[in-house]
Amino acid sequence: MAIHLRKNGRLLTKKLPYRKKDNIKKLL
Repeated sequence: MAIHLRKNGRLLTKKLPYRKKDNIKKLL
């Protein structure tokens, strides 16, 4: 799932605003 989040991180952040902070931390 980590790889998928890195590739489509921006799309996931838009679709999942409630986990936006978590996704940004994983991407960084």
